[in-house]
Amino acid sequence: MLALFLLAGVGSGLRVQAMERYLDSRTPEDVYFLPPPEWLAVLSLGHREALASALYPRALVYFGEGFSNRTHGRHVFDYADAMIHLDPEFRRVYRFISMTALYRLTPPTAEERRRVAEYVREGARRFPSDGDLAWNAGATLAYELSNFEEGEEKERLIAEAQPYFARAVELGAAPPWMALGTASRLASLGETERAIEQLLRVIPSVDDEDMRAALIARLAELRAEAARDGMLHALESLHEAHQREAPYIPFDFYLVLGERTLLEDPLRALADD
Repeated sequence: MLALFLLAGVGSGLRVQAMERYLDSRTPEDVYFLPPPEWLAVLSLGHREALASALYPRALVYFGEGFSNRTHGRHVFDYADAMIHLDPEFRRVYRFISMTALYRLTPPTAEERRRVAEYVREGARRFPSDGDLAWNAGATLAYELSNFEEGEEKERLIAEAQPYFARAVELGAAPPWMALGTASRLASLGETERAIEQLLRVIPSVDDEDMRAALIARLAELRAEAARDGMLHALESLHEAHQREAPYIPFDFYLVLGERTLLEDPLRALADD
């Protein structure tokens, strides 16, 4: 019996040593200790925000260890999902994921980039008065995620970022001169009306007189461009209608007839009443 106990003790000690060596050989990538977010909510015993705050330092350490261990940090989304599930109002997480998911040794996949975009959009949506999160969303879309794309998708991300930049300017989280760049970018993408709307919202929040004058001048230019574009569009529509309805008469004569028709319609409506 004594021999059996001795053998059992030696075997147990060897198992402990083997387990310790096994765990020491594992990298942070191999071991993720957190249960699913749904279980974390139960295990928090009602202290969800406190548990989310406790996970944040561990997530930062995990991200930093990824560089020393040369791992690709695939669990950053697991940490972010866990913290957001526990506390959707945890602002730092929305900035954490935009940094940790993109600045890794291994480039993010298309699916990971999509998830980053969803996170930064949600942060700006959930906290509309937070200029830093508006800037975070705009910069992530325009400067980070767009670099992975080409063509229309790249332009779409850049265009999507502009309202976030304008919002950041309004809230004092970005310099006023950025509003000029935002307006110009929107105008170059054919969204002149949207650029005008952005400037109208930003100008009242700018204290610098010279910058305000520059923004007002740009607003006047965009309004002139919008009026010109509207006139050109109207002329194109008239030409198309002329070719479709009466190509056999001169265009100038068609314009006169068209103006008469426009004037007669209200009179006809009154007569019907």
